[in-house]
Amino acid sequence: MSYHDNTTHFDLEEIYRGLKLGLYYTGDRFGIRGRLKPVVFDAGVSVSFAFDKTDRSLEIAGAVTLQLSRDRNISLRGSYCGPLFDSSAQKLFFVGLSYTAEYAVFSTEATVPLNNEGHSYFTFRTSLLF
Repeated sequence: MSYHDNTTHFDLEEIYRGLKLGLYYTGDRFGIRGRLKPVVFDAGVSVSFAFDKTDRSLEIAGAVTLQLSRDRNISLRGSYCGPLFDSSAQKLFFVGLSYTAEYAVFSTEATVPLNNEGHSYFTFRTSLLF
């Protein structure tokens, strides 16, 4: 739903057009007898804008996390996002590194376009968890 020109608009197409379908695997953080695993692997595959022919894209992602303690870890992530079935979505590659320390997360990510559309850039984020 959207509201503009003093009118509420409801468009059923907008509901399903931006739909994202995905399948994700999250590795076990704890092993036998509740011991913390030192290395954990996560992966995912998703399709964004699944019913939109022009913006439909495929994203493949993976992460390797080194668990230093229950509340502290270092994670290296990578993902690829590109067109699916001849859509016009841009091809992008992401590489990121993050450090989590109890209630704070510090992360950086590099975004690299693969088809010379746009520029590469870095993103730095800091989050506080409550």
